[in-house]
Amino acid sequence: MLRGTMEEALCLLCLSSLLMFASQQQQPGDKELLPLLPASTYWDTSPSHQLITVRPSSSQFFSGDSVTLSCDLHPSNIRRTTRKRESQCGQGWGEPGNSSCYIDVLMIWDSGVFWCESRDGETSERINITITDSSVLLQSPVLPVMEGQDVSLSCRSKNAPSNHTASFYRGAALIGTSHSGHMTLPGVSRSDEDFYSCSISGAQSESSWISITASTLTPPTAQAPPTVLMSPVRVLCHLVVFCPYCICTLITMSVCRRTGTSRSVSMAMNPSVNADQRLDDDYDVTSEVITVHQL
Repeated sequence: MLRGTMEEALCLLCLSSLLMFASQQQQPGDKELLPLLPASTYWDTSPSHQLITVRPSSSQFFSGDSVTLSCDLHPSNIRRTTRKRESQCGQGWGEPGNSSCYIDVLMIWDSGVFWCESRDGETSERINITITDSSVLLQSPVLPVMEGQDVSLSCRSKNAPSNHTASFYRGAALIGTSHSGHMTLPGVSRSDEDFYSCSISGAQSESSWISITASTLTPPTAQAPPTVLMSPVRVLCHLVVFCPYCICTLITMSVCRRTGTSRSVSMAMNPSVNADQRLDDDYDVTSEVITVHQL
């Protein structure tokens, strides 16, 4: 009986060890086993937070006009490049404000590329601003236009500010004439990117580039699910730890089989013992009956 108790205890011990080992194994989806994905697989759709604003909104100005440039991020500086010289607002031009710059009197040499730059180094879109001494200018979007949107063009005369007939050009090609001095390009696409200009009574404006950007971001191609990887060292460690449990399992199965066989044999032998006992009892009763009969 003591042997049976020890065998049962050994079975329970091995089974509990196996359960503990199984519970400690990481599942295939655990983060530690997943390989690192290359940074290029992550799709970042967040737009740039830095934006430059021009008031009034135009890419061309007459000499003597005033303009205000502002940044979305605070604090930021307005910087520009003119004639291969880079500087920021307040360094010989403009009046710096709260992440803005006001230029009271624009001059021809103020033409250049302007942008915002924060203290953290985040920059905005770079825009071209042209200062002209011509009598005609083209008012066009200073920032890139989203594909599919309408683009408004205005031809403005310094000498005749009221409505007047204007001709509009794309490159050197005439694209239309308007008696109000305004023209709309409906639903522009990337193919509409080009230099545009206008003229009034033979006076020609400077040319301005109109940039068109895609309306939507192209979603990334479907990536195959990451494969679970295990290093050779980790595989070896698992084998070293798992082998004793395999041996323990075999021992448990052997012990349990022998225990079950012993109990079966015991149960099979019990009927014979009981039969012998019944024969002894019958013999005793018969002997008593014979003795009484003799008396």
